[in-house]
Amino acid sequence: MDQQTEMHMLGMLQTMAEAAFVKRIRSRFVVMDVDIPNPKFIRVGRPYDGGYIMLDDFDGIKIAYSGGINRDVSWDEDMAERGLDIFMYDHTIDALPKEHSKFHWFKKGLIGQLDPNYPDLETLPTIIEQNGHGDEHDMILKMDIEGAEYGILQHIGIDTLRQFKQIVFELHCLTTIDYENFIGMALDKLNATHQLVHVHANNYSKHIVRGGLVLPDTIEGTYLRRSDYKFVKSQKFYPTSLDMPCYPFKKDINLGYWG
Repeated sequence: MDQQTEMHMLGMLQTMAEAAFVKRIRSRFVVMDVDIPNPKFIRVGRPYDGGYIMLDDFDGIKIAYSGGINRDVSWDEDMAERGLDIFMYDHTIDALPKEHSKFHWFKKGLIGQLDPNYPDLETLPTIIEQNGHGDEHDMILKMDIEGAEYGILQHIGIDTLRQFKQIVFELHCLTTIDYENFIGMALDKLNATHQLVHVHANNYSKHIVRGGLVLPDTIEGTYLRRSDYKFVKSQKFYPTSLDMPCYPFKKDINLGYWG
């Protein structure tokens, strides 16, 4: 076999391996529709980056947890205007960019397991107990913490996850093959209690296409607690009319049907 033929075969094998990888990751992102009459989805937060698509079903919910703030509190403000108290965590800022009577900000970050080398990071179950919310069973969670979400999901207990009726995650590094097992374990934990009902690609990041399947490096996903709803196969094409590109000067990533 000459060198050119060998290189061609190696390239084909690599492409096949990458296509199988994309298929495995995508299998953990099966989107389903909510099986209720005329489900209403809304955009919570500002246009472009910082806004998330959620099911408009917040009756009786009083508490939301928000991990990762930076300079944007538009999601938190929208939720606060609905009467929720927002418990906000970000150790990378010295103050909120905007105040609200319903905001409760802590200069703490989130981590899956306590580490003495990072005293400014705390676990989600611990802060829930510190805030006296151990018996709350209808809360909202929003988390955009640049990859640390996987450690939290890997170590969090199922009972803690079930305290959240609706979860919005920004999930990172999805195209990194070396992270597959780490990501897979985290998503399997999340999928056991919650169902993905909306998906959007963050177009600040790259995306790959292998075997006819699109996989963005960063995904914004909306999850509903399985015990609260029934679900059917999704008929939606993504992005939807409610979605907006995170980076407004670049075309949104076309995901197509993810059902």
